[in-house]
Amino acid sequence: MASTMFDVVVIGAGLSGITFSRFYLDVHSGCTLAILEEDSCVGGVWSSTRLYNGFWSQSGLRMSGFSDVPISLRYDLPRHLRGQIRHEVP
Repeated sequence: MASTMFDVVVIGAGLSGITFSRFYLDVHSGCTLAILEEDSCVGGVWSSTRLYNGFWSQSGLRMSGFSDVPISLRYDLPRHLRGQIRHEVP
């Protein structure tokens, strides 16, 4: 198996891992970074595989996205919550 070298490896694609990776790459744009996640989808405790019937959260849309990639009402919010919406971040 071929090996790949990364400058930084982040363990876990939960909210903290994704947020750290995003802002680390903003500061260190030439860095190579990998995020390792054992689950089948990202999001940690907020991932679609961990949602359960009766789950309810009260948080504003502005608290659930990044300033340059906000969650918008023009998207199907239930699909966002199930992890079925993907954003390409350059």
